[in-house]
Amino acid sequence: MEKKFEKESRLRHIEKEEDREKERMKLDGPRVRHKKHDKVNHPMTKDQLEEVWEEQDHMRAEDWDPKTFFAMHDLNGDKQWDENELKVLFRKELDKVYDPNNRDDDMKERVEDGVSSEKIRS
Repeated sequence: MEKKFEKESRLRHIEKEEDREKERMKLDGPRVRHKKHDKVNHPMTKDQLEEVWEEQDHMRAEDWDPKTFFAMHDLNGDKQWDENELKVLFRKELDKVYDPNNRDDDMKERVEDGVSSEKIRS
């Protein structure tokens, strides 16, 4: 929201339409480049959980077992996932979208897109 306001404010002060369009392209460049990333799975879908199983847990796809997966990620053994246990599951998806080595990726935005208590409770 804040970025959008700053962009619009900046463009509003440019008188020539041609100059305004050049500035708009310059400002939109990082956003367009940021959107080019690997496919991101929707959180808590079977695809996302299986990807964690294979890539983070180094398990074979044919061995997929939801109960085993749950137990592996229930780090404190209380038979439910807490906020921190869920964050571990979502980290890989965020890493696809936000690369700390890419100057177009806003790492503050990555933190905001991370798991919040409101998202977990809903």
